Amino acid sequence: VTEATSTVITESLVNITDEETVASDLRVDVTAQPTHGIIVDTSSMSVLSSFLVSELNAGNVSYLHDGTHTSTDTMGMSVHDNSAADPSVILASGAVNIDITTTDDQTVVVVNPILIVEANVTVVDSSLVNITDEETVASDLRVNVADAPVNGKIVNTSTNVEISSFLVSELNAGEVSYEHDGTHTASDSLNITVHDVSDGADSNVILASETVSVIITTTDDATVLTISGNVLVTEATSTVITESLVNITD
Repeated sequence: VTEATSTVITESLVNITDEETVASDLRVDVTAQPTHGIIVDTSSMSVLSSFLVSELNAGNVSYLHDGTHTSTDTMGMSVHDNSAADPSVILASGAVNIDITTTDDQTVVVVNPILIVEANVTVVDSSLVNITDEETVASDLRVNVADAPVNGKIVNTSTNVEISSFLVSELNAGEVSYEHDGTHTASDSLNITVHDVSDGADSNVILASETVSVIITTTDDATVLTISGNVLVTEATSTVITESLVNITD
């Protein structure tokens, strides 16, 4: 079976015969449900704890995998004769091994805008950039800042040192921040790519990419007046009052 799908358990996979008992009288009890899936009715997909061999032979019994990244599973079963005086007597028992073909699950990146006040620093955590991969732990997922912000930078929360990459485990722990540069700008953005550092030679393969928006609340900066000296002028003449003498900025 392929991961997260179902497959019919046919007579060719589990063959049960008894020369003295017809298939419709032979009952199979699931003594141990699979760990990574369930035994179900092929049509209704309802869970089965028992079924008749005639139902098995007709293709009415299936195994449904639970979608976890697992390669093997097993189920236990016992066979009984419903027509016997004591149908609880076990005629045969055994285990059915299940081989699962795993699939490469996608890395999921969900982003929300970073909200910050001009000239401040804010933590970028999993509530803003949430990165998950069912097959890879957070400490093996590396995030590269492919395109850095124009009006700020990504820094380590503790050291305030600019960083160009970080682990998802560091992101989740609040160790990544965005620092605005103080310019009178209302927005910014950065592009990120996600990689699996446990992949060895393939650790630079991009698993996912996303753009993170930054919304900046601007502040009303004070107007600054700087007078550098006296205006010097000869009687009955004029002189230019330059920026070097009277400087006004906002």
